[in-house]
Amino acid sequence: MAGVLIDDRDIESALAVRSAAEADGHTTEMVPTLDRLDRMLAGDETLALVLTGDPQAPGTTEMLRIVSSHVPRPPVIMVAHMPDGENPRDLLSEIETWLLPDELILAPPDPEEVKVALTQQIERYELQLETGIVGHTHGVRELLERIHMLAPVNSTVLITGESGTGKELVARSIHQASPRAKRPYVVFDCASIPRELAESELFG
Repeated sequence: MAGVLIDDRDIESALAVRSAAEADGHTTEMVPTLDRLDRMLAGDETLALVLTGDPQAPGTTEMLRIVSSHVPRPPVIMVAHMPDGENPRDLLSEIETWLLPDELILAPPDPEEVKVALTQQIERYELQLETGIVGHTHGVRELLERIHMLAPVNSTVLITGESGTGKELVARSIHQASPRAKRPYVVFDCASIPRELAESELFG
């Protein structure tokens, strides 16, 4: 479970989020000021931030800047009212790409949707903490989801990519997130071992 920080500018949405989060076992705390948010994020606890104010208000941007200054960035879920006939993406059109929230929920928030969003985003964040794979691009999110999906599976995994893209980091991440995490992780560099010695190196 995690600590859920809730922006209280839209008090009705904030109270609904608090109720859903606490029902799912999380601890919650309202965020009264920007300075208070910065201090809350400085601790070691696993945290998630839920924004409830106007997505295009200056206060929203400032909160996003504060939370995005932490690496890896704690998950951010935004709850926002959408005018009739408007596309949800239009709500985020004024926000810089690197500040975008991880998930958008339309107000009034559905409790089950809040619970699912918190669970998914917190699991992804904890995986980033464990693996050291950080980032909020679509590619990084997809990679983390695949690691989370593959880790419990007792099967061979082929990881491909250009030199320096982090293939070994991904392999270690799968190991760390798997039921085999307490067993040895052995690296075997095929490129540096002559073919005729590979069998003896692997099997003695």
